[in-house]
Amino acid sequence: MFSLGKTQLYAQYDPVHHQVQYDVIMEPNSYLALGYGKEFANTDVIYWGANGIQGLQEDMYAFSHDEIKHDANNSYVTTYSVMENNMIHFTTIRDIESSPDNFVIPLDRKIPMVGSYSDSTHEMAQVEASKFAWTMTLNSDGSSISHRQLGLPGHPDWSEHGDAWMNVHGIVMWTAWGICNMLQFIT
Repeated sequence: MFSLGKTQLYAQYDPVHHQVQYDVIMEPNSYLALGYGKEFANTDVIYWGANGIQGLQEDMYAFSHDEIKHDANNSYVTTYSVMENNMIHFTTIRDIESSPDNFVIPLDRKIPMVGSYSDSTHEMAQVEASKFAWTMTLNSDGSSISHRQLGLPGHPDWSEHGDAWMNVHGIVMWTAWGICNMLQFIT
């Protein structure tokens, strides 16, 4: 679905077992955390970390970006292995409807997702500093789509209309550099 540095994430729906399977590949001493929503606030979070070559997976809940707690009932089943190049490969499975207090993963529509990652530590300390967002669609036929990675909340490209903001940005930059170029010739 997407890559962040050397970290890769793949997700797909298993229509036979009504489960989502995540495959995460990361280098030692790194982590990836994903939340179902636009913010790390009032959302379920899944965390994968590689402490050296030891794999860690946690089911968490974000009350706010400063308060992310471990969920006592882990809704995920995870296995991991160390690949030949010392990359860690996690395979994680979760039911679409895992329990009444967990996010029900919808099918056949865009799901806003928020994430945080680091390629230098397995500890999830500075969530805000490494936050990103994107949307994914898990289709009922088993296929999946990752939509473009979006910027940080509060930035113009956070919305689904980010392309319009990028067009405005491009026009403004083209105009500004054109004027600067003409001033250079004049002087």
